[in-house]
Amino acid sequence: MLVSPRANALASEFVKNKIRAIVKDPKTAELLCPDYPIMAKRPPLGHFYFETFNKPHVSLVNVRDNPIQRITSKGVQTTTDTYEVDMIIYAIGFDASTGAYTQMDIRGRNNRCLGDEWNKVLETFLGISVEGYPNMFMLSAPQSPFANLPMVLDGAADWIGKCMAFMEEKGYKEMEPTREATDQWVKLLTDGFEATVLPDAAKKAGSWYIGANIPGKAIRPLFWFGGVPMYRQLCDKEVESNFSGLKMT
Repeated sequence: MLVSPRANALASEFVKNKIRAIVKDPKTAELLCPDYPIMAKRPPLGHFYFETFNKPHVSLVNVRDNPIQRITSKGVQTTTDTYEVDMIIYAIGFDASTGAYTQMDIRGRNNRCLGDEWNKVLETFLGISVEGYPNMFMLSAPQSPFANLPMVLDGAADWIGKCMAFMEEKGYKEMEPTREATDQWVKLLTDGFEATVLPDAAKKAGSWYIGANIPGKAIRPLFWFGGVPMYRQLCDKEVESNFSGLKMT
């Protein structure tokens, strides 16, 4: 589905037909049908999201065609209408994956600033550690797998525990990835992403998992899209090699 445009189109049409079957008003159903390949954004499935639009007090306004002009004392004014409301919940996007890290002043060797570096080039090793930032372990960080997070976290925490145990056993005080291991991981991640339908599809969708939802943010894969099984194999291989991708002192 992620590597074949034809398979993706079939899956996309299947999801659209499900939306049309659930949402009773045809116009609302079509507004809810994505106009981009499936998984370019995460589709809301199985959480009664679409059923909500069948309720008599719920309506959908497409602010792309009818933009919000201003907030008034009574509610929301678009180009053509005014909607009286009791409460406004703002959903204005978020700086996913890298944002929490780049907004903190994390410093590495020689006073290197992680935020400044990641705003230019995003580099990690397995989405767990960063060259030039010794002893910094990360969980659910940039370039970690895009998958079920408890599974991802469980594997990463286990890897970190084994790494720390190895360091303690050998008497090492510091670790950080080598430049070679970092470059290999970034290339593997990027090549895998570019082999899918996602690069163009995610740009079209303005997807948060490539940073396309934030004006001015660099467009690049923020996650590993090669699946958890292969990711676990890569992590296990690193453990079996006594952490050959890390420089320990």
